[in-house]
Amino acid sequence: MEEVYFLTFREARMLLLSKGEVRVNLDLRKTNRSHAVIIEEDKAVFPDGSKVEKDVLKKIARDEDTVYFLRKGHLYKAAIAAGGFYKLVPTIPPTIEINGIRMHRTKDTNPLKDTRNKIETVNPKEGELVLDTCMGLGYTAIESAKRG
Repeated sequence: MEEVYFLTFREARMLLLSKGEVRVNLDLRKTNRSHAVIIEEDKAVFPDGSKVEKDVLKKIARDEDTVYFLRKGHLYKAAIAAGGFYKLVPTIPPTIEINGIRMHRTKDTNPLKDTRNKIETVNPKEGELVLDTCMGLGYTAIESAKRG
């Protein structure tokens, strides 16, 4: 399976402060898995051999509003401009922003806490149906399903 590595300002800063081999989570904390990244004088080398120059890591480290991903040696912003502007925002966990509007509250909270608060308000019981409008990353559907 093809590896895709996600980088935010957090990972970029960690890599810039490291030397030699460093283990870092590269899946937006979806799992607890960490990958070995080799820090060389002018670049970081990822497990698949992809290289990211330190100058590029410095730009990512300054960009606190964007998620980047590394695939087959190419670095991309996790954003699409087609009929609107959609981007992944590096909150923990991530949220989607559509035309500048975040799909979850993030001020003084995070998307997971926001979702749990919404579910608590509705308080679905086992066997009841919940309509998820499929406008985000599935947090509401996942939390609803956990409750039966």
